[in-house]
This record gives sequence, C-alpha cells and structure tokens, in this order.
Amino acid sequence: MAGTILLALAGAAVSGVLVANHDGGWRTANYSGGWSAQLCGGWTTPAGACDAAVSSRWGSFDHPFGDRTVVIPTSLIGAAYFISLALWLGIAGLPTAGQRWAWRLLLLLLAAGMLVSILLTLEMAYRLAVWCRLCVAVHVVNTLIVALVFARWRCARREAPALRPAGPVALAEIELLGERLRRRLSFTAAWVILGAVGSAWLYFDALTYARQQWRRHAALKGVLDRLQSDPQRMMREFEAQPAIDGLAAAAPTEPANIDIFTDLDSGAGACFARRWNDWFGVALAADARVRLRHYNGGTVPAGTAAPASLAAEAARVEGGAKAFACMHNILLRTRREGIHRNFAALAEECGLPADRFLESMSQAAVRRAVGEDQALAGRLGVTRTPAAFVYGRAVPDFCLTSRTFWETVVQPSRTEPPSAATVASVK
Repeated sequence: MAGTILLALAGAAVSGVLVANHDGGWRTANYSGGWSAQLCGGWTTPAGACDAAVSSRWGSFDHPFGDRTVVIPTSLIGAAYFISLALWLGIAGLPTAGQRWAWRLLLLLLAAGMLVSILLTLEMAYRLAVWCRLCVAVHVVNTLIVALVFARWRCARREAPALRPAGPVALAEIELLGERLRRRLSFTAAWVILGAVGSAWLYFDALTYARQQWRRHAALKGVLDRLQSDPQRMMREFEAQPAIDGLAAAAPTEPANIDIFTDLDSGAGACFARRWNDWFGVALAADARVRLRHYNGGTVPAGTAAPASLAAEAARVEGGAKAFACMHNILLRTRREGIHRNFAALAEECGLPADRFLESMSQAAVRRAVGEDQALAGRLGVTRTPAAFVYGRAVPDFCLTSRTFWETVVQPSRTEPPSAATVASVK
C-alpha cells in the first residue's frame, strides 16, 4: 500500500506542475514556464507540447459566472484525484474483504480515472499529434495505481471466506469493532479529502480571478498609455480647465511657473515624486520654475502643520533648495514612520546640523510658510494630492502623470503657452 500512496503523491505533484503551466497556474500574473516548461517538452514539438495539451478543448472546463469566467483545468481535477487517493489510502487504508461498499467506491473512482486517461491519451495521439511528457507520466502513474489496487482487490476476494467472523463470540466482537473503526476512518478520510481539495480549488480560483483582473487592468493601462501619449488630447484636456486667479502666470519669455501641492505622508505623493524625478524633473529643470507646496488636508487638524511639512521648510531655510529637495525625498521615503520619524537623523543625512534644524522647525517663519501653502490650497480648491497648476490652470488628473503632457506644455524657447492647435500644426 505504501507504494500506491507514493505513486498517488507523484501523480499529484506532476499534475500540480501541469497546473502551473496552465494560464499562470499558481501565480497571480502571467507565467513564462521556467523549469516546469522544460519538463513539459514534447517528443514531437518540444516547445509547445504542454501548451498544446493544456490549451486544447479538453485542457480545461470554462464556465461564465457573473462578470468573470470560472476556469477548471483538467490538470487540477487530476491533482484532486491523486490527492484524494493518497489521503484515502493514508488514513483509511485499503478496504477489507468485508467492506464491499468501500471497494465499490474505490473501484468506481479508479475506473473513472482510467477512462479519463484513455480519452486524453487518444486526444494527444489523434487530435493534437503531440505527446506531452508530463501528461504521459500522469497517465502511466494512474495505470500503475489502477493495476496495484485491482490486484489487491482480487486478493481480498479470495481471502473473503477466511475473514468471515467465526469461532468464539469475542473474536466476532473484535472483528465488529475493527469494522466500525475502519468505517470511522473512512468518513474521516472523506472529510479530509473534501477539505484539501476544496482548499486547493479556492486557492487556484482566487489566483485565476487575480490574473483576470490583472489582465483587465493591463488592457486598460495600455489604452490609458496611448491616450496619455497623444499631445493634442493632453492639451485639449488642459485647456478645458478654467483659469484661476491667485497664481502667477509666467511672462511669455520666462520659464513656466509650476505649483505642485503634495502631502509628504502620502503614498500617492511618493509615487508622483518618483515619476517627477525620473521623467519630468530633469527634462523640465531649465524650462520651468517648480514650486513644491504643502497640503495636508485630512491628515492633520485644521490650522496645524504636519511635522513632515515643517521639516521640509526647515531644510529649505537651513540649506536652500538642494537641502529641501533632499529632505523632501527622504520624508516621502520614510512616510510610513509618520510622526515617529527621527528628524535629527534625517537632517544629518542631508548634511544639516541637527540642533539648528530642530530649532528651525519650531520657528514662526517656517510655520507661516507652511500655513500660507495650506491657505493657498484652500483658495484653489485643492482636495487631494498630488495636485499641480501651470499657466494659472489646474492640471487634470488625466494629464498629471503623462510625460507627454509635461514635455509639451513646457517647451524650451517658447514664446507663448502651447495649445492643442499649435501642437497639431507642429505635428
């Protein structure tokens, strides 16, 4: 029986590898194969044997369910089949001669598994014209299990007369107790099988749903990237924004004024800062005047300043724009620490004297600078960060993370703010 259990575990492992090669398998994103893809090579078409098998009409059973498709790979059913056999034999063991119901159930399961193996082998031989190595290995393992269990069943049938209760009453009672114990073990095995197979299915289904959502997101991101790469569309979106009083617009011959409101304790601010530094900051440094402003709406009580904002302004006072930029990036990197940041250590990391820096954080001028940014954000209608304004207009969220927009709206040696019409004429 130990050999049968080992064969069942081997069949479950090989079926699991086949599941891994089925549309991502046990991963949330696309799976390129790796070592399992090498194992999956075929004798006829080495590169695509597994793909041809798992993507055939018998490779999975797909069923629409609401706004998604429930996918049940045949290899996952095979893994459940082998896991069920291994758990049943490991917990309850092979049935005795008197457990006719258990033998019927076991033989029925094996007959169904053998029938599926024959059908899938014929599918590979005559329809796909490829031989998937792991698929063949699964069917060979299943055939060996069926042969071993069938041989044990034949032996049990021959031994049946000798196992019937006979002799003293005590022996019959022992036989009865043994039968009851085996029945309880059989029911225990059934519940364990149900739990194991159900858990494997729920796990795989959750990953399948995650892959479907990931692909939908990737498709939407592709559409968004194409739209954000169109300079005409970007400028039309920007020009649709009303002009706002209270922001200084650059003169025609001067670099553009860009005001960016950010929250140094927010993940969105950190994400935008990384993009700005990697894409926009270097490209626009000579063609725009960028002013980073503070807005902590919703994260601190009204009328107060967040410690991170005070630290950034204190760095500007002590070390100028370079120290401010250094502190700005460090504060975004340590945003998860919140009020527990060690500001003295952060100052030293930017090359600032810690004692003077901490003293500057408490100065009225620093608090006033942060308060002016907060008041300006209120007048401009800022409700979330990051928010940007250029040429006296708000930058739409659609344009905010578009490199094409920033490279178009702030052009070197410009004579006037660009428009969709001028962009079209250039194209």
